[in-house]
Amino acid sequence: GNTITSEDTNGNITLTPNGTGDTRLNGNVNVGGTANFGLFTVTQSTDTNAGGIGVVDSGNSKSGRLWSNGTNIYLSSGATGTGSLVLNEGGGNVGIGTDSPDGILHLYQAAMLFKLETSGAANDVNIQFTQNNVDKFVIGYDDSPDGFRIYDYQGTPGTRLFVESSTGNVGIGTDSPSYTLDVAGNIGYSGTI
Repeated sequence: GNTITSEDTNGNITLTPNGTGDTRLNGNVNVGGTANFGLFTVTQSTDTNAGGIGVVDSGNSKSGRLWSNGTNIYLSSGATGTGSLVLNEGGGNVGIGTDSPDGILHLYQAAMLFKLETSGAANDVNIQFTQNNVDKFVIGYDDSPDGFRIYDYQGTPGTRLFVESSTGNVGIGTDSPSYTLDVAGNIGYSGTI
C-alpha cells in the first residue's frame, strides 16, 4: 500500500505511492482551511502571491502561481507573480497586464499591446465585429491582396479602406490602389483643396 510519513518537525506530510501507482484521495480536499468550493479547495494563508498555488516545471526553471488578493483572482508567471492574468471577481472582467480591468477584456503594456498571428503564410489575420449575431465589420490583414483592410458587411459588402503593404498606397472603396490615395467613387468636401 501507500506510505504516509511525517517529514519534519513542521508537520509536513508526504504521501508516497507503492511502486508506479498513483496516490488517490476520495472526497473533497481542503488545504489550509475548512472552506469547501469543490473537489480541491485552497485557503490562502495570506492574500498575496505567496499564499496561492504554485506550479513549477521538472527543472525548477519555469513557474507560475494561482492566487487571490481578496478582490481578484490572479494567474501569474514567475515566482514573484509578475505578468498576471487577472479575473475580477466582482464583474467577471479579465485583465492582462493590469490588476484593475475596467472592461470585459482589458490589456495593458507599456510597449506592444496586442498581437494576432496566423499559423499559415497564406492566411488572413482579422478582428470581426458582430452585433446581435449580425456581422458588421472586419479589420485586419488581408493576404490577397497583401495589405491592411476595413471590410464592411452592410449594404453592398466590400472593402471600405485598404492600405497596400508593398507601396503604402491607400484605397478607399478599392483594394488595388494605384496612387498614394486612390478613391473609387465620388468625393465630397468642404473648404479649400
